[in-house]
Amino acid sequence: MSPYRRSARMLERWLWTGPAGHLAGGTLDFAAALTHYAAVRLASSRAGRRGAAETHPAGAGAGAQQPDSRASR
Repeated sequence: MSPYRRSARMLERWLWTGPAGHLAGGTLDFAAALTHYAAVRLASSRAGRRGAAETHPAGAGAGAQQPDSRASR
């Protein structure tokens, strides 16, 4: 193996195990976290919409006004 090729191979290994590898790993971790967060938000918003009309006292869903608790005093 020529010295040039050996140096190029060492540089490539250093890049993948050093800054480039850490940047790629961090980017993939961040993308996975954002994907998980979006999936949880989507699931919770769908669950909220599905049961809103059944659980709200007026039966009108999430857009109905809540009764004022001070009005009954």
